[in-house]
Amino acid sequence: MTLAIGTNAGGGTLSGTVTHAASAGVATFGGVSIDKVGTGYTLTASATGPATGTSTAFNITAGTAATLVFTVQPTSTVAGRASRRRWK
Repeated sequence: MTLAIGTNAGGGTLSGTVTHAASAGVATFGGVSIDKVGTGYTLTASATGPATGTSTAFNITAGTAATLVFTVQPTSTVAGRASRRRWK
């Protein structure tokens, strides 16, 4: 079985192991992910022959940030002056 994005609502990319052998007609896909927020994504599954299927539509939402990282440490500056620091 091969898993793919059907309706690509947010322009995401499907990552992980997307091809698995079926056992007793069942293929399990653990650890796959889509990298962009979007509403109305679907997944399709296909195999050799007529075996295909499409999931119901689902949404990907942004999670809560777990870490803040300074790629360059802040420095002192004059109040009101624009900073040129890059935040990640």
